[in-house]
Amino acid sequence: LCGPHASVFPEEILENTFVDYVMVGEYEETVSDLASAIDQGRDLRGVQGLVFREGGSVVANPRRELLDLGKLPWPARHLLPMYAYNDAFAGMPIPNVQMQASRGCPYGCIYCLWPKVMYGGRNYRTREPVDVVNEMEWLLEEYDFKSVYFDDDTFNIGKKRMLQLCHEISGRRIDVPWGIMARADTSDEETLRAMKDAGLYAIKYGVESGDQGLLDGSGKSLDLEKTRHTVLLTKELGIRVHLTFMFGLPAETRKTVEKTVRTALDLDPDSIQFSLATPFPGTDYFQLADRKGLLLTRDWRMYDGLASPVIRTEEMTAQELQRALNMAYQRWGKRLVGRKIRSDPLGYLKRASRSPGRLLLRATGLLR
Repeated sequence: LCGPHASVFPEEILENTFVDYVMVGEYEETVSDLASAIDQGRDLRGVQGLVFREGGSVVANPRRELLDLGKLPWPARHLLPMYAYNDAFAGMPIPNVQMQASRGCPYGCIYCLWPKVMYGGRNYRTREPVDVVNEMEWLLEEYDFKSVYFDDDTFNIGKKRMLQLCHEISGRRIDVPWGIMARADTSDEETLRAMKDAGLYAIKYGVESGDQGLLDGSGKSLDLEKTRHTVLLTKELGIRVHLTFMFGLPAETRKTVEKTVRTALDLDPDSIQFSLATPFPGTDYFQLADRKGLLLTRDWRMYDGLASPVIRTEEMTAQELQRALNMAYQRWGKRLVGRKIRSDPLGYLKRASRSPGRLLLRATGLLR
């Protein structure tokens, strides 16, 4: 087994006798070395990043250093049902394919899981733009994908690299929409325009809260005023916007919840995600919540990162956080209904009379 949870609880997981090996942290080279060691009968203590049982005890080898992304081959996508994996945020055409141009993030959000647990903190590594575009071009030639989504932890860091990547895409006349996961304060107008000219269709911006104090206290270090400017500029350039927000950051109150919902509605993105802040094991937020007695359960099945409240804040109960999530989606749904009415009032009323329930679900984004 591998992944964040396995990396935090390898010994506990190995109590299950049907699990033989746990790979901690970044695991590509670990699983390759493990396979070779088993095949050649070598001592497993030489496989860095591996935790395993030997006799009646658990052996934890030293953690492996982060790899050079340039040494990784492209994923063996032919072994998987690639057309089944889609992210249609902000109307991204499907089927689409996920890629990575970087790993990790140099910022210090206390709730962020993969950079902290899998990559050991604020480590940020990038691939060469030429290799990224080579893979992108090959995928579009080999498969019938309608768009490409770069699901990096933070895609848009490093202006020179961004401009080089856009130059590569434009120079090869790759005419396909693409999207990115990005921060709202690391790209200027020149970079956004270059991305748009190279085919950028949509951006996911993680805003998370409408209260500057909560953002500062959670290590997000995101300037809300700059974020508003960037979102407005992105929309003006014709790039679609998806925004993410969460309820339950440290010091969350009913007032900060209202600020977040108002911010979300004011920014008026093309699509949106509200979720409940979840302090996954291994993150700084988990340690903080545990220390302050704010954790409500250690039933890891509840840690879905979306709709199951597993904490309270000092001023809000889990039930209040759940109601905040429901309220946010209800108000967003009303906003979408208003859009549809303004764009096609007669058509909306005709559809509403036939199936009001399905229309409401579709408006809130719960039904495509």
